[in-house]
Amino acid sequence: MNSLIIYILVLIVSLIIVIKSADIFVDSLVDIGESLGISQIILGVTASAIGTSLPEFGSAMTYQ
Repeated sequence: MNSLIIYILVLIVSLIIVIKSADIFVDSLVDIGESLGISQIILGVTASAIGTSLPEFGSAMTYQ
């Protein structure tokens, strides 16, 4: 029973870290885009494309 509580706590802490990291990433991306004069729409499309492609690329590199 103790291990279940520890796993749940680790899950909660991990989710908090992922959410906070994503928030910092998006804020930084917007700041960089504003300083370079790039539209937020272009930044969002590019970031989502990279974010969805990287896991597939990583798994392809692992298995070959």
